[in-house]
Amino acid sequence: MNNSSDKAEQWFDSQRQEQGFLATVSDKPMAKPWLIDPHSPTPIKRSDNAFFVLKNIDVFASDSREISAWSQPMLEEIGKGLVVLFVKKVQNEILFLVQAKAEPGNDCEGSILLAPSIQASLSNLEQAHGGKSVALFEQINVPQDSDLIQKAYYNKSTKVSSTAVSQKPDSIAPNLSLLSAISDGGRFFHKKNEHAIIDITTLDQKTIDSNNLPENFRWVDKRFLARALLKGQLNEHLLKIIAMRELLLELVE
Repeated sequence: MNNSSDKAEQWFDSQRQEQGFLATVSDKPMAKPWLIDPHSPTPIKRSDNAFFVLKNIDVFASDSREISAWSQPMLEEIGKGLVVLFVKKVQNEILFLVQAKAEPGNDCEGSILLAPSIQASLSNLEQAHGGKSVALFEQINVPQDSDLIQKAYYNKSTKVSSTAVSQKPDSIAPNLSLLSAISDGGRFFHKKNEHAIIDITTLDQKTIDSNNLPENFRWVDKRFLARALLKGQLNEHLLKIIAMRELLLELVE
């Protein structure tokens, strides 16, 4: 194991031990601001209509599925999510900015997995929870020529339609083009996340320097991520955006 990966593993182990995150199934009634109305088409939702609602969906299928019709509950997220991965090259080595992120449904030590640089729902970005702002969110307003996705989709040698790239609203990041991807359609109803891989190698991004990052963020190399993958320590958003980067590099000269 190289020294960089060794230190990264020590960092991740310490994060899982120190963050103090615990999620358990409650036997209490649903707490405000969440509401339950079994007679509503959205039986579970928040009073401020933030984050997500639970809907009852009727499905009519062709012979391609196991049965021809059924009904099921599905989660519908309010607005699209945002997933951003910062990358940079240091001495010919690509580094990725990841975070040790706890989620209540993670079945792992400390409920913590490795996640992209930014992973947030629209409600998180709008701080509907009344808590802290999303870390590093202010850093994504960068020049278009630093965006890997922008380079890939507008490279003259490709035939990819620019309509595949959705533009981020001006209120979020006017200079950033994002790639939209649909999430698990078996559980989520019409859920999409917007993704961006941003190469900051040539940019003056001092606040993303290792010395200025929150403790649960770290620049890591591919070797560390590969070892973490074998241990089941990468969350689905990090896995997906790394795969996106590898495929999009095929379109860049």
